[in-house]
Amino acid sequence: MSNIAWKCLALDQDLDRSSHSLAVLGSRAYIFGGEKEPRTPIDDLLYIIDLNDGTVTTSSSKLRPSARVGAGLTADRERNLLYLWGGRQSKEMTPCDASLWIYDVTSDTWTEVKAAEDAGAEHEVPAERSYHCMAVLGDELFPPAKWNTLPSAPEPGRGGTVLCPLAFPLHRKSEPQQVLVRYGGFAGHELGSSLDVYDPSSRSWSTLSLPPTSDSTPEPRSVHALIPFPSSSTTRESGDIVALMLFGERDPAPVELGHNGAGKFHSDVWALRYTPSPADKDSNAQADIADGFSFQRVHMGHEAHPDGEERPEPRGWFGADLWTDGDGAGRVVVFGGLNGKNERLGDLWLGKLKQD
Repeated sequence: MSNIAWKCLALDQDLDRSSHSLAVLGSRAYIFGGEKEPRTPIDDLLYIIDLNDGTVTTSSSKLRPSARVGAGLTADRERNLLYLWGGRQSKEMTPCDASLWIYDVTSDTWTEVKAAEDAGAEHEVPAERSYHCMAVLGDELFPPAKWNTLPSAPEPGRGGTVLCPLAFPLHRKSEPQQVLVRYGGFAGHELGSSLDVYDPSSRSWSTLSLPPTSDSTPEPRSVHALIPFPSSSTTRESGDIVALMLFGERDPAPVELGHNGAGKFHSDVWALRYTPSPADKDSNAQADIADGFSFQRVHMGHEAHPDGEERPEPRGWFGADLWTDGDGAGRVVVFGGLNGKNERLGDLWLGKLKQD
């Protein structure tokens, strides 16, 4: 069984929050938005955390997005850019407009791309939303700045879900193919029991139905994380790990409390594996993509750190991403969130996976 060792990185500032956005570029984690009080955005600053020593700085860009909660933030590692879209900007949950914000790490500047300028007969503007997900896959941003309507994901509609971009050979000895993977979310109750896979090449979704909750099936959850993870293997013939799923809400807050309360949260980590089919080519390849995935529980370990805690406490509404360090090894970055005591967290954890 694979295991993950955790190390807590001490920060030089207090950044407690939940419902924020986080993305990693290089050796820095970028954090935007979030709340300390329910539904009340904290500020409009972009915080930059050095993952080597925990130093915290902020962007000096004069133009920047409005303060918000529940926004989507994702990194374009090829272009050294961050994309921010959506969210809510007041305690009354006023939605942000459909503008896409682009942050250039090199020049330390935000640029606003107004959706209305790009809209036309061939392009639509998506409905305003929050607690959604975004991902960069190849040359496309989901959602992009110039909006194109893609096939809808399988029902039901949901919030607090995840969208994970992956690229790997679908068949042994074949070239890597790009896909998006979705698990969980909230639709009046926590969702699970299936894994949805989007294939951009065929513009279609496929679904893997999972057996009842067991050691090979995660429990339903929302406001969790599912992040791509680099494999140490080049053959991908034995079910290599391609992503890690972490934490999330398992039961919502009491109805009478709503956003003012906290639900119950998971503390587990799951490895998502993919086993390619033996055929190099398959006329029914799309139907086989989802079938190649499987989950495996990851054992939780720890490394020593200043506060003496062994591992992240159960949480949801947090930020997470992948950090590939100088040696090419992947580490999970987890920051902040909400715990079962209705406390906003400001701890930053680095998780190192050790594969079996």
